[in-house]
Amino acid sequence: MYKGSTINMEFIYLIITGIVAVSMMTLFSIIWGNITNNLFSEPKLLTIVIKKTYKKKKSLRTAQLLGWIFHFLIGFIFLGLYELLWRVLDCEKSILLSIPLGIFSGILGVIGWMILYKLIDFTAKFNYTHYYIHLIFAHIVFSVTAVFVYLSLEALG
Repeated sequence: MYKGSTINMEFIYLIITGIVAVSMMTLFSIIWGNITNNLFSEPKLLTIVIKKTYKKKKSLRTAQLLGWIFHFLIGFIFLGLYELLWRVLDCEKSILLSIPLGIFSGILGVIGWMILYKLIDFTAKFNYTHYYIHLIFAHIVFSVTAVFVYLSLEALG
């Protein structure tokens, strides 16, 4: 196998991993939100933020699509940061190491949402502390899933 195909496979692994990890994180958030009777789905919250920011300029359907796109885009940015970290620190991908990575990502996510909510004067009908705690766990789900998928794809490839 020549070098170009290795890079292509890494890109394909990244795409598959991103789709699965973001989807699992979103599913986790939806389930947690349903159990606690809160709206914790990131794409839905992003839709609300987009609608609030753009007022009537964006249709609900466009805002929903943008919410999902932004959510996946941010997930791919996190995966890119993971990949950079793994390469710079020259460490192996492992489920055990994915937990602190998820906690760190969750803290970054909390900071990001806090800034976003402050910037647009967002008021939601949920307990923000509970939401932010949930985000830590959601990012752990994201990172563990990402590492699991990466390792599974590498083992198959």
